[in-house]
Amino acid sequence: TLNFKGNVDWHVDPWENVVNGLATSSGSGGKTTAETYQLGDQLTYDFTAKDYVFASANYMSDRFAGVVERYSESVGYGRHVFHTDTQKLDLDLGVGTSEQRVAGSHHLGAEFIGVFDGNYVWKISDNARFRQTLHVEAGQTNTFVNPVSELKITIIGNLYASLNYELRYNTTVPAGSVHTDTISTVNIGYTFGEK
Repeated sequence: TLNFKGNVDWHVDPWENVVNGLATSSGSGGKTTAETYQLGDQLTYDFTAKDYVFASANYMSDRFAGVVERYSESVGYGRHVFHTDTQKLDLDLGVGTSEQRVAGSHHLGAEFIGVFDGNYVWKISDNARFRQTLHVEAGQTNTFVNPVSELKITIIGNLYASLNYELRYNTTVPAGSVHTDTISTVNIGYTFGEK
């Protein structure tokens, strides 16, 4: 299994822009058994210390899933529910559109969606951090649920190790496809320019 995960965060009050990417590939016996690509961008504007608006765009490709390709675009309102020295929680609620293609089809079906995002971070110690995110896209024909759990441990300086568990669930998939896919990874990473 090979995987790459990257995140770029640009922050100049009251604006913030976060771009993230993911690529995962697994093989067994000379055959590819999993292949996933993901790219996302979210721009936020804080209009008070607690409240913000956002615009986001996401792309996901999963060659072996029931839904093999998904695009989504959304806008909405977010709230910094709390932000302490050790914990923070942000919640987003918005609307948008989704275009997705199921396995065995060449057609992208479009629909309006409601979007919910949750982002919880717990600083366990100076060297350990836990993050739990939840992304939900709910439309008339399909609801996509995507929680991701990450434990990040500092090794030395900006070098860290992380344990990740991701679940992807679609309410509607073609016959013969599973509703739930999971990805578990162990990573070594490096942080550039973190405050």
